Amino acid sequence: MITGIVAWLVGSRLGKALSAILSALVILLGVFHYGKRQATSEARTEALEDHLETKERVDEVEPSADRDTAIERMRSNGLIRRSDLRDTIPDADGE
Repeated sequence: MITGIVAWLVGSRLGKALSAILSALVILLGVFHYGKRQATSEARTEALEDHLETKERVDEVEPSADRDTAIERMRSNGLIRRSDLRDTIPDADGE
């Protein structure tokens, strides 16, 4: 019974149209899946390159126990503003 239905679909115009639509759908899904996989791979590569760049920048900095040098380095890198230090800088009274 099933073979009769399949034979009818394959031989008929409707069967040919359905197989063409199904083939096109499979191709589109394959292209979509490939594109998604490629985008994921590129995003992973970009993240690793960013991590490598950050690690190289961190390794370039010489460790310093001097507070003023550390503050100046953070300020030059845009990590800290003068207003951020307002509460931590002692007044002339030593408070």
